[in-house]
Amino acid sequence: MPQKNFELLKKSDPAALEKIHAQYNRRIFWMGRRIINDDFVVENLVQDTFLRLWECRETIQEPLHILFFLQFVMKRSCYSHYSKPRNKFFRTVNSLESYENFQDYLGGYDPADVLENLKNQESQQKLFD
Repeated sequence: MPQKNFELLKKSDPAALEKIHAQYNRRIFWMGRRIINDDFVVENLVQDTFLRLWECRETIQEPLHILFFLQFVMKRSCYSHYSKPRNKFFRTVNSLESYENFQDYLGGYDPADVLENLKNQESQQKLFD
């Protein structure tokens, strides 16, 4: 089966890419998921990885190279995505969300102030009504 898919891929048959995608999609996804903790980003990188395979299909020499190529491209894509400065903000936001009660770790957060603000809002709402 891998040999047949490899031959079809070398002949630029889109059905081969579909079969290869079905075969390796989950494996490549979980490889990226171990590096980046965001399903949406990893899914996009997986799609880009398979598009890269399609673009470089002439350079693949053996059926075994398909898996190695996909793993290499996915790992490189994840690390380059993670190191881009524009993604730094999302990493810090996601790191706060990983804590159960992240507000306890923020400076200036006082639960008593929250209760006082809620009481003020209720009294203002009653006056408004």
